[in-house]
Amino acid sequence: MDEISGLIIKMTEFFSGDPKRIQHFIKVHTFARVIGRAEGLDIRAMYCLDVASASVTAAESFRNS
Repeated sequence: MDEISGLIIKMTEFFSGDPKRIQHFIKVHTFARVIGRAEGLDIRAMYCLDVASASVTAAESFRNS
């Protein structure tokens, strides 16, 4: 399993009681990947985008608590 998949699994476990947050971060991550690919980002930039987009929901939830 790659690091991004591991991060997504951990995020899913973290939000296990909140399916709306899980759906939100999956949508954000998927949409960010589509944009990154369309823009032709290199592998390093895509990795940064993957990590940031997969974890943004966690940051939002801590900010709003």
